[in-house]
Amino acid sequence: MKLLLRTLLTLLVTSSSLVAASEAPHKTLNLLYAIQGTHTLGGMHNKEPNADPLRYSSQLNGITGNWPGLHSGDFLFAAVDINNRQTMINEIIAQWNAGAVVNLMWHACNPVGTSPCQWSGGVIAELTDPQWADLLTDGTVLNNRWKARMDEVAVFLQQLEDAGVEVMFRPLHEMNQSLFWWGGRPGVDGTARLYQLTHDYFKHTKGLSNLIWVWNLQDFSTLPTDVDDYDPGHEYWDVFSMDMYWSDGQGYTTEKYNAIRNKAAGKPIAIGEAEDLPSPTLFENGQPDWSFFMGWSELTFNNSNEKLNTIFHSPRVITRDEMPGWDNISYQVIQAEDYTNMDGVETATVVDGTTTEVVGSVDAWDWMSYASIDIPVDGLYTFAFRVLSNAGATLQLEGAGGVLAAREIAATDDQWITVYKTVSLTQGAYEFGIKSIEGSFSLNWFSLSSVHGIGDSSGSSSSQSSSSASSVSPVTYPIHIEAESYSNMDGVAQSTDDDGGATTVVSSFDAWEWMSYSAVNLPESGSHIISYRVKTSSAAILQLEEAGTGVYGTITIPSTDGEWTTVTQTVELDAGMRSFGLKVTEGSISLNWFSVACAECVSSSSSSDASNTSASSATSSASSMNSSSSTASNASSSISSSETGSSSSAQANSSAQQSSRRSSGGGNTSISLLLLLTLLSIARSVMLARRY
Repeated sequence: MKLLLRTLLTLLVTSSSLVAASEAPHKTLNLLYAIQGTHTLGGMHNKEPNADPLRYSSQLNGITGNWPGLHSGDFLFAAVDINNRQTMINEIIAQWNAGAVVNLMWHACNPVGTSPCQWSGGVIAELTDPQWADLLTDGTVLNNRWKARMDEVAVFLQQLEDAGVEVMFRPLHEMNQSLFWWGGRPGVDGTARLYQLTHDYFKHTKGLSNLIWVWNLQDFSTLPTDVDDYDPGHEYWDVFSMDMYWSDGQGYTTEKYNAIRNKAAGKPIAIGEAEDLPSPTLFENGQPDWSFFMGWSELTFNNSNEKLNTIFHSPRVITRDEMPGWDNISYQVIQAEDYTNMDGVETATVVDGTTTEVVGSVDAWDWMSYASIDIPVDGLYTFAFRVLSNAGATLQLEGAGGVLAAREIAATDDQWITVYKTVSLTQGAYEFGIKSIEGSFSLNWFSLSSVHGIGDSSGSSSSQSSSSASSVSPVTYPIHIEAESYSNMDGVAQSTDDDGGATTVVSSFDAWEWMSYSAVNLPESGSHIISYRVKTSSAAILQLEEAGTGVYGTITIPSTDGEWTTVTQTVELDAGMRSFGLKVTEGSISLNWFSVACAECVSSSSSSDASNTSASSATSSASSMNSSSSTASNASSSISSSETGSSSSAQANSSAQQSSRRSSGGGNTSISLLLLLTLLSIARSVMLARRY
């Protein structure tokens, strides 16, 4: 059994009084600060369908035997997924209880239109400048409509808070991505202002205190200036993440890492989404501070099985079974006014969630000292400080006769925020002191927790999988799937029919309607016979897909004269997790069931690197099951298994950008520029569509 870091945060025994803080320090943030520079959480996003909220994590588990240390879901936009938000939230709670860090994002519908909505025109949309101004103005039609949609989401976030679940919340992601209705508006009245409005509504109006705010950009070539142009303010975000899609054709460069790290100024940084997952050598050789990475659903499996196993079995990468279990994490919270000695400070009564007493106006060179606290073992200790500062300040932490650390505090605009600092302490008694060495701040409380254990996953309470996250074992042939057992669909209806007896079938399965099914684990690779029990009065064409990623093949079904008939096709399938999808591309059929049998197969044990992404014969097309456009459905891409390869979509995007910059002179300049800008837009749409 491989040895890995097992992070254990425990309650320190102390003589100081333990007082409930107005807003408790977040366990998740303490963890991220504690592992900063030494370890990285391995994560997985689970996009639609919300009816199957563990689909892609299960697929990863089937390959690596590990569950991701970070689990992610999405509130989404389509009716079927909005209706299954509760299912997704239930899985978030289950993953948290199993020990994972949890993340939520929200592909929200354009407030100019309706919700639910379609991908194109709903999420991929553009507001006019007057509409944007209306959205940001309190009390207007669009402003109220956006708040109403936030109210719908807040109900679920409150459920999580009531269940004791902390959430890394990443709304309005990829703020510099202009294809999203919320994105691509730099400056103080642009996308950053909408983020501020959203943050304040959830935090202050709805009173949610379990959200860890993640600010996110995409890795465009404009990143060096985007980090300033789209910044909502240091007090508005806890984690800064970058989505890595080789958007500039450059990959995991030192320049990008430094741009994110420098802007974060000590806060956790992360790879918010990725197709080409970072290898452990990236963290070990020059980019150590990435606190987590998150594979984007089906695109994760464009990485080879060998690479996925290397990453998720690396001592550097933390998986769920190596987490400590949240019940084992406690904090010592010390109220600021409980000092034993001080110079220059005064107490005051303020509102920080609730009415509370604080130390106000800790001006330059004012200080407080506190009763002795016993540090039981040598190790890293994470301090959290609940502060307010109008103009910014520098807090100095002292102890054992010396300076332990300094923490810069950005101006908080009259808002209470929590800032963190991890320091190395040796065993012994400490009388901690807090001093302002520059500027002025108010202090409500501070807390500390310890990080001191190294062990293997066998000792972790979180190593036990939740019932909804159990590994999917290989099935035996033939695999029989009832048509009506779909996990997601668009347009189809069910009815009772007679096929040798009364049975439930999918009826009126018309052109461009589709169904997708929960994953099954194929035991063997090779030629497979797919049988369909169908009925139709005229010829139709049925398409077999890997839900969301590719097409295995199509079959033309002749008229059955209204009688139930079994038709078959042969396709090449690799062993591993398969999430089948069915779509009618022409005509209309009724479907009772379909089955998968092996015609000529090789056991998966003889092929250690069987692909788990799409059929070898499949064209890599984006399915309409993910609301992608028909343009995007012909996009194909493969990525390198190292940090030096690039995806074809990224290269297309980069080439289009470079070409547009090179266009100059000549009588056809405006036409050429228009063509190149159109190609750029298509390339970027293709890249987006592959991810949704």
